[in-house]
Amino acid sequence: MAGTGRKRCRPCDTAREGAVHRRRCRPLILSFLGCDTGSSVDFAAEPALLTILHCRYPIRCRAERCVSGAVTILRKSEASGRPLRQIELCISHAEIVIRRERHRGLTVSDWR
Repeated sequence: MAGTGRKRCRPCDTAREGAVHRRRCRPLILSFLGCDTGSSVDFAAEPALLTILHCRYPIRCRAERCVSGAVTILRKSEASGRPLRQIELCISHAEIVIRRERHRGLTVSDWR
């Protein structure tokens, strides 16, 4: 790589085996991969709220092998209200996920 102008990549000692990233990575990327950057940002925020919304755009259900159209959006948020994950599901798969998340202790907010 000498003379090409590219920086060499090196493996990180604290990241998982096989993880390779550039020498001048952003601190957020490094801390996401498990490198110690000295920042106290918590990337493993636990969801506290499950919001149920009506899906107003055409899309298939995201469940594996389901060919139904999605009519429900399930959005997990942390305690402060910042969204973490969102998935579009059909009614039957959404009910399964809602029951599971209620059992786990999440607060469910229905906005359908």
